[in-house]
Amino acid sequence: MEKIIFRLIIILFLGVIYPVSNQYEIYLGNLFVAEVEISSNDIYYNNILCDNIEYTSRTQSIFEYIYPVINKYQTIVDKNNNQILKYDKNIDQLNLNENLSTFRVNDTTFYSSNNFITPKAHNIFSLLDYLSYNPLNVIDNTYVLDRDGESYEASFKLVNEDSGVLTFKMDIKSNSLNDSNKKYDIFLWGLYLNGYDKYIWIDTKKNKITRCEFKNSLVSLNAYLL
Repeated sequence: MEKIIFRLIIILFLGVIYPVSNQYEIYLGNLFVAEVEISSNDIYYNNILCDNIEYTSRTQSIFEYIYPVINKYQTIVDKNNNQILKYDKNIDQLNLNENLSTFRVNDTTFYSSNNFITPKAHNIFSLLDYLSYNPLNVIDNTYVLDRDGESYEASFKLVNEDSGVLTFKMDIKSNSLNDSNKKYDIFLWGLYLNGYDKYIWIDTKKNKITRCEFKNSLVSLNAYLL
């Protein structure tokens, strides 16, 4: 019995330490352009049990030379109330190199002295992670979405269900006068554009996003789970 309990403890410990990792291939139309890896695991941050979400995108194939990209993000979220406690980004792409890291003061996460993350806001990484585990909870609900201090509203509408796979249409609207001239991550930029349809497929049996599609009449960008 003691051996069984010991093994269970080891399994649970490893489940906390080692992240769950999902890899995606990104296609612009029919062209393979990049790979994205998203991992998440439970950690303790400031003695709080949190979800640690890490996202890395890299251009591949010929695009690695035409438009080199290695972009990395980390989001640490309080598992009790979904509050973002820490956010880091490192953008390294053609014509854009940017680093950003938040800091905490009391119960607030700041970008700078006068720019902070609203306590109930998600960012795109924490929101999609929440969606993958709680797909039925998001239907017809609206969420505050933070984008490096800019405020948006995100909502989801269920458009199809097939063998445990739910398809959502995502809508993102700006809540503030955002800087239209600011440069962003090339693979996340389209999420916030008007005039694009945004769809997400969720496998409810595996709690995984299996596909994302962002498109308009001229171009489409798809991410497929490997």
